[in-house]
Amino acid sequence: MKLTEFKKLIREEIRKVLREDKGYFQNFKNYQKLFNAIDKLPDTIVSINVPIEASAPFGSGAKTKTISTKNNPKWRNQVKMLVRKVVSGEKIHNYNLRSTGRSIEAGPYEISITTESDHDFNQRMLAGEFGPLD
Repeated sequence: MKLTEFKKLIREEIRKVLREDKGYFQNFKNYQKLFNAIDKLPDTIVSINVPIEASAPFGSGAKTKTISTKNNPKWRNQVKMLVRKVVSGEKIHNYNLRSTGRSIEAGPYEISITTESDHDFNQRMLAGEFGPLD
């Protein structure tokens, strides 16, 4: 094997590893697109964390519920039902779906929801409107 071919093979393997480490992340503007992505998740994932509140006090993080997929053929419907309940009456800026493990096939996955008020607050913080953070 020539040195250039060997280098090419090494680069391809490095790219594969980097893709695996990044996992899966997708951002959605509406819940219907999120639901379509949930429908396409592999049946092999272990679990998915779903927020049970739309927003939380600064720094506390949203409370979540973990839905196990093992022996649970209706897990997708449970996830969608929780999301619908959480966003009811809220103005949503975006939805995120991401794998938190090293394997896209196994997960686990999590959903996060950013409300418009959370987004506006974050933008104001970034602009320094509340003064320095340190």
